[in-house]
Amino acid sequence: MALPPLPENNTPRLWVQYNSGTGIHEMLFRSVVGADKAAFISQVRTFCSALVSQVRNTGGFSAARYATAGSNLSFPEPWTLIAGTSAVSPLVQGRPIFVTFTGRTAGGRKVRLYFFTPYQTPENDYRLELGDSAAFDAARVALTSAPQLIGGIDGQTATWYPYFNVGYNAYWQRRSRVIGTP
Repeated sequence: MALPPLPENNTPRLWVQYNSGTGIHEMLFRSVVGADKAAFISQVRTFCSALVSQVRNTGGFSAARYATAGSNLSFPEPWTLIAGTSAVSPLVQGRPIFVTFTGRTAGGRKVRLYFFTPYQTPENDYRLELGDSAAFDAARVALTSAPQLIGGIDGQTATWYPYFNVGYNAYWQRRSRVIGTP
């Protein structure tokens, strides 16, 4: 049975902007109900810090904006750059790659965090298991460390799956087919 939709602004939210070497992206993080804002942002920073090896050294996690529960407005949040450390130039064909951190809350809501243009080649099964990538393993530890403050749209903590799905963004696939290069 499908769960009824919840308002998009059901929880406090933090959007983190990053440039992984092929463009600017944003990740959306949701806070669990009752979490201290500073502690929530600290846990998000720990998550982002774990992924620095997947971000080009000319980029990084550069800005954030925050919205309280019930609000449709977000405002800039003080944020110190978390610089990328990869010296590898991104491959053009790697631009559409993404990795998802997936879980489910106790209320049954699916939770996904998308990380675009990682420096990670997909496995044959388009899945990374724990142990396949130190960076993604460390980011998962940040998601699951107590107290768990990053959750789902229902404001509950999530049980994060012990694998990461790897895929290709359809927009960049189509663009590559039409003009020959993303």
